[in-house]
Amino acid sequence: MKIALLPLYVKLYDDVAPANHEKAQKFADDALKALEKLSFEVVSVPLCRIAEEFKDAVKKFEEEKCEVIVTLHTAYSPSLECIDALASTKLPIVVFDTTPDKEFEFSFGGKLMLNHGIHGVQDMCNLLLQRKKKFLICAGHYENASYMEKVKNAITAASMAYSFTHGKVGNVGGVFAGMGDFRIPDGEFGMENIPFKDAEEYLPTEEEIQKEISWEKENFLLAEDLAEKVQYDTVKNSLKLRKWAEKNALDAFTINFLKCDRSMGFSVVPFCECSKAMARGIGYAGEGDVLTALFCGTVLKVNKETTFTEMFCPDWQGNRIFLSHMGEMNIALMDQKPFLAGRGWKFSDADDMATATGCLKSGKVILANLAPGGEGKYTLIACKGVLTAQNDPQLRDMRGWFAPADGRNIGDFLEEYSRKGGTHHSILSYNGNMEVFASFAFLMGWDFVEI
Repeated sequence: MKIALLPLYVKLYDDVAPANHEKAQKFADDALKALEKLSFEVVSVPLCRIAEEFKDAVKKFEEEKCEVIVTLHTAYSPSLECIDALASTKLPIVVFDTTPDKEFEFSFGGKLMLNHGIHGVQDMCNLLLQRKKKFLICAGHYENASYMEKVKNAITAASMAYSFTHGKVGNVGGVFAGMGDFRIPDGEFGMENIPFKDAEEYLPTEEEIQKEISWEKENFLLAEDLAEKVQYDTVKNSLKLRKWAEKNALDAFTINFLKCDRSMGFSVVPFCECSKAMARGIGYAGEGDVLTALFCGTVLKVNKETTFTEMFCPDWQGNRIFLSHMGEMNIALMDQKPFLAGRGWKFSDADDMATATGCLKSGKVILANLAPGGEGKYTLIACKGVLTAQNDPQLRDMRGWFAPADGRNIGDFLEEYSRKGGTHHSILSYNGNMEVFASFAFLMGWDFVEI
């Protein structure tokens, strides 16, 4: 994840106390190293003091494809110098409100000039709010591990906001007729929608097909009755989808299985590639749902243990909810080797397919849903939960059972979910961070509900 560090300073100090410049720059360098320890790639600039310097810095960050601007006040910096550059950029902002010294005691000696950036932060944040530029802020000392974890979470959420507003989503077959809950206006959030076309352009070579079949034989458990032709045709059609996604640098894609047929260049619906794609970090959702596909892809960028899913059936007796879909699930999250088997097909003009199925592994999860509310409003709904795998090699269908972490009655959970407008397409993220989801929603201007 590439981020930008913007160190703020004031020209007045260079005029009256030039010796402090080097000390302020050292603080900025130390802060950069602290951010790098969080596994971020950090692009920085020398101390910025006047409007032109801030303008040039932000331009550099944008040109270098940084995802987040992290501001650092190395001293007081008058807000009117930086505000035009910061308010006009589309990059999200995280305010890194820290100082060189952890302690500022009664006998502070010469620490005053190096540790008074907080009122510059207050000046700038007020102007950001006046300009309606959302930001996240983390205040504390950079040598404190829990504080830096908070900083990491804020930057992660901000990077999600960047990804979501710069997303490229592919669509095979348009939207499933009659489904309305996930539909959004074209180009919403700035996403680029790319329809699938020109199937012949993406035909794989025989060598590519055989290489993928070999990979499947090594990484999947193949059903004894899986026909070679079914596996071959599935791989061939799957690679068409993969080559299209790669050529268009897609962040996510969606398939309407009713329209994914010979008329579009698919003799087999490539559900298997949807499952593989999520394991590689490409977002997915079914039935032409570009909204959830991009949401899935956005979360996958920061947590690879994420998958598209649906709440299918309630288990009232066991107080849990059965999760599944037609043939798509992140294969990296299965509790055993994915099971590759043939599957009959009768929903469209396409042949029988092979799908990779299995049970979702046990673990702590967050079930998250991005729900349109009409008139440009959205709600991000999230619930902490647990999944428990059966560890039974005979359970080879696509499945998982979700239970709210607090043990509440699933009837109460389902009622609240629908009262908040939750759609029937969601994502599941293992070991997810609720703080990150909440901050992401805040930056996007959405309501956030934790059930």
